[in-house]
Amino acid sequence: MTPEASGSDSAIQLPSTVAIGFTGHRVLADEAKCRESILAYLKGRKASASGLVYGVSSVAAGGDLLFAESCIQLALPLCVLLPMPAEEFRRDFDEAGWSRAEQVMARAASVEVTGGSQSREECYYECGIETVQQSRLLLALWDGRPSQGLGGTEDVVSFARGIGRPVAWLHSETGDLRILKGETEKENTDDPELEFLNRLPDPKPPLDTNGPEALARAWFRKVDESATRCAPQFRRLAAIPIVFTAAAALFSAAGSRAQGAGTWLTIGTALGVLAAVLPVALRLNSRQVLWVRTRTAAEVCRSVLAFWSTPTPYEAIGPEVVPELSGALMSLKLLKVLDRGRGDASLEEFKRRYYRERVAGQIDYFLNHAAQSAAEARRYRVAVWACVGLAPVLVPAKKSKWSARTSLGAR
Repeated sequence: MTPEASGSDSAIQLPSTVAIGFTGHRVLADEAKCRESILAYLKGRKASASGLVYGVSSVAAGGDLLFAESCIQLALPLCVLLPMPAEEFRRDFDEAGWSRAEQVMARAASVEVTGGSQSREECYYECGIETVQQSRLLLALWDGRPSQGLGGTEDVVSFARGIGRPVAWLHSETGDLRILKGETEKENTDDPELEFLNRLPDPKPPLDTNGPEALARAWFRKVDESATRCAPQFRRLAAIPIVFTAAAALFSAAGSRAQGAGTWLTIGTALGVLAAVLPVALRLNSRQVLWVRTRTAAEVCRSVLAFWSTPTPYEAIGPEVVPELSGALMSLKLLKVLDRGRGDASLEEFKRRYYRERVAGQIDYFLNHAAQSAAEARRYRVAVWACVGLAPVLVPAKKSKWSARTSLGAR
């Protein structure tokens, strides 16, 4: 069954997501007005989106903290990115502001430190860039003016626009909303690749999907099995044009030496034409693309699952690495951060699990394929030796008949 034929009957599907990143000024003229504007925007997105909406933001004083608190207020999952470790980050707050930030981090789905540079400005800039990378669209609380230093709001907005990320610009003074890069609901929520992968047929028997990790593993199993089915089908079909090409060469060669050369050459030409047409008729290119898409998705998901219980937040592969799978990666990340039963394993526990599920699994995979290759090699050897054994029997017989005809002709 092809993915297209399975329709939307699949029960194992990753949820589509709308990850809203945020950037904004630290000093605001009217904080209450800005909070109201942010809340209104998030409420609208939550009401209209067909997938799960969540926020990605720092909790820096000012706009970032307002956005984070608004996500908590609206029960939207929040992924907090810190530009530096909390003890260092705290220096940029007064007591009241840091208390608010701590309350947000305590209720966030995840907290991750992104900055690795020496200067504070560079840390803030790296945090802004990472916010854009982990988001589907960017909400900017911005006055439209240039940044006062590296990592300011204008820098983050420029980066987002430079990579084609939609930007919803909330003017920090007037509250006006302007959409940059032609953001539309369809552009932000639809993900054709995730929809395609979700439509793949489910494995049989049905798998457990209760809980975030169980759903992720079931989805991986579905995509992996689809890729495994595609590979041998493609190889068998790809061999057909090769056989026709070889047959065309044999008939053409025979036509150059035997009587009735025209007939032999006609057959050879017909076989050659068929060999050229068959790849299109068998849709070999689309079948290969199908295999590549499913196998790539399966291996990316396998890597995410291998790092599911890392002691600290860690992404094996980010959406910027495989843009075609950004929807699946964001969905898997959200499932991971929402997996309250996951817990953080110790480093030793993680290493043991990684070896068991990733390294040992790959070893088993290659051993199985080595066994299959060995079996095929044995079949090829049997065929070769059978041909070698038949050759001495057939050639003398042919020769003796020719000799008999020659002697009769001489008489």
